[in-house]
Amino acid sequence: MVIPPLKARKMKKMKVIHFIWSASFGGIEKVVIDLCKAQKASGNCDPTLLIGAKKGSFIEKIEKSGISYLFGGFKSGSALSPRLYKNLKSVMQQYDLIHLHTFNPLVCFAAVKSGKPILYTIHGNFNFGRKMRLNDHINQYLRKLFFNHFINHITFNSEFTKSTAIKRYGLDNVPSTIVYNGIPLPPADFTSQITGSPNLFVVGTSSRFAGFKRIDRLISAFGLFAQDKSDVKLMLVGDGVLRAALEQQVKDLNLSDKTEFTGYRPDVSNCQSAMNVCVFPSNNEPFGLVAIETLSLGKPTIIFNDGGGMKEILSKELPDDIVKDVKDLALRLEYYYQHRYTEDTSQTALRKEIASRYSVEKMEQQMNAVYSILLAS
Repeated sequence: MVIPPLKARKMKKMKVIHFIWSASFGGIEKVVIDLCKAQKASGNCDPTLLIGAKKGSFIEKIEKSGISYLFGGFKSGSALSPRLYKNLKSVMQQYDLIHLHTFNPLVCFAAVKSGKPILYTIHGNFNFGRKMRLNDHINQYLRKLFFNHFINHITFNSEFTKSTAIKRYGLDNVPSTIVYNGIPLPPADFTSQITGSPNLFVVGTSSRFAGFKRIDRLISAFGLFAQDKSDVKLMLVGDGVLRAALEQQVKDLNLSDKTEFTGYRPDVSNCQSAMNVCVFPSNNEPFGLVAIETLSLGKPTIIFNDGGGMKEILSKELPDDIVKDVKDLALRLEYYYQHRYTEDTSQTALRKEIASRYSVEKMEQQMNAVYSILLAS
């Protein structure tokens, strides 16, 4: 879909309700919170967050942001309470538009029955690398039914997400738009509060420790690269279900004295600033906000050829930072290690310029255009 020029989209302030399942740490939650903050700041619409379950570390962040929010009252994702449905429907009827970011059958049914326009953003949580269970098959069938027959518009966060969703759900007759995720760009005078050692070359990542993030590929490549080097360090920022397995991999490769597991850090930009090179070894990543974050700091940012939506960020202007396998990554790390004292300022500027194309303000403007189309139809 072609988004009309901004000047053609003037309209009254819209009341929009966004649904996310929880306020737990995650990419979807972060991008939705940032979008709501940008919407509130722009004045184009009046956003409210509907949070299904009352849990998550982002609740404090939401409160500090001044965003309006309320809880859906869910105890589990399979709840089918008539009272809960009635409450959800009543709440949704108070808004001009419903923007769903997470699939939940009861929420979706309430949204349909509210009579309001429905926009669904497919963020790309396709469960790659995990064996499909019976519940997954049922949910996939329900999503396909809902997407094709009960919503007004779909947005995707990348071409990769769009093509994968079409293969999985069809979506032949559903109006859709690609709206890339955006981040709050750091100020020009941003200074990290973590000072990296001038004597250490730091390779790092910031990620959930989940299967498709493939942190194991980074550790393996670092093991090859770090041989016979005493001035290198691997910084792994984040946490998750695979942490114990990754810690064991580090021990097995005798990298414990060169590796730091920081755990979850709210000051992730400071950690990224302490890295000489940032690596995101994901397989089939729907988009990859973290790559935008590190590019915005001017950092060399390396991804894999099977990185999904991340390739759309780097492929045109930084193809050398897209590697094909673990050995290729080790060679690319060696390149940056050998050139660590001769920074290419033009490349640093290019990385920051690429990141500027994915600001949260641009995402808000594009999403506002989609809202306008829906409410005008």
